[in-house]
Amino acid sequence: MSGLKGSFDGFVGIDVSKDKFDTCGITGDEAKLFQFSATMDRKGFEKLKGHLAAVSISSVLIGMESTASYHVQSLLLPCF
Repeated sequence: MSGLKGSFDGFVGIDVSKDKFDTCGITGDEAKLFQFSATMDRKGFEKLKGHLAAVSISSVLIGMESTASYHVQSLLLPCF
């Protein structure tokens, strides 16, 4: 991650499964911004959207890990 620190102010990881996703956001200095689990539906993605909107950093790298094709639902929801 050291090579990416200069390019991004924050990082968000999302682990997607069938019924829920787990996510964590950190600053470039590795201070935790948020960490939570949410349901794989509009309510869960709106929760993530709210946390992302509350982060006052200019550039965020988002990485997603998925089992099977469960990530497709998160890509198709128009809330982002």
